[in-house]
Amino acid sequence: MSTDDSDTDIEYPEQSLVSLEGSHPFTKILTFRLSRLQANLNTQAADLLRRHDSVPLAHFRVLNILVNNLATTQKEITEKAEFDKGQVSRIVERLISEGLLVSESDTEDKRVLRLHLTPAGREMMSRLIPVMHLVSLEGSHPFSRILTFRLSRLQANLNTQAADLLRRHDSVPLAHFRVLNILVNNLATTQKEITEKAEFDKGQVSRIVERLISEGLLVSESDTEDKRVLRLHLTPAGREMMSRLIPVMHQRQSHLLSPFSQEELATLHDFLDRLDGVSGKLENLEQ
Repeated sequence: MSTDDSDTDIEYPEQSLVSLEGSHPFTKILTFRLSRLQANLNTQAADLLRRHDSVPLAHFRVLNILVNNLATTQKEITEKAEFDKGQVSRIVERLISEGLLVSESDTEDKRVLRLHLTPAGREMMSRLIPVMHLVSLEGSHPFSRILTFRLSRLQANLNTQAADLLRRHDSVPLAHFRVLNILVNNLATTQKEITEKAEFDKGQVSRIVERLISEGLLVSESDTEDKRVLRLHLTPAGREMMSRLIPVMHQRQSHLLSPFSQEELATLHDFLDRLDGVSGKLENLEQ
């Protein structure tokens, strides 16, 4: 791992989250690969839905649950879709306002509100389901055999695991750790470069950087040659914190990969390469 002189007092494990081969600094980290793949698949699905009916992906997922009689209440939808309660409430309210859903009191318990698709909602889903091909799926969970759902659920679980682990050690949010990890490894020095490396949106990076500066973990300084450019550097406190966290996260990566042989890992990355290759090819879906 290449470091500048200020790094000499920090010892990192030889196989931490740094010095990873490939064109992208995180290209061999399984959790990052899954995160990037899931984001690409969500973008692909959202674009496909927009081309047909301009319905958001999360709205389609709620409607798909209802049209297949997998739930009839908001509580059941929350459990089936694995969305949070507030998100489901907002989606249902929007779908009702658009005339795609109707809410009716249960015949036996008037306190329970049952949700049903309107004729307009059913007609729209009759067009979209063949496009998305998400029906009649086997398994204990209604979406257990949908690859995109499984990847989404896995990524959510991994993010929760990582966030919990970071909270146990330094109460640093996962996204903040990712930004600090980029900077400590000299993979970026500006907000624009961080946005490209981490594949976060510009606004998110701006908020994270502002927070890290306020916490004394980062400092922003004008470039020596171009005063308009602001360079970001970890403070001694930031470097000391990362010296504790990087070994912890490396241990997590080792734990995640422990069930696999080297041959299986090579196969897994090959599968992910193939999924990466088709996750953005919308034109092939509509031929």
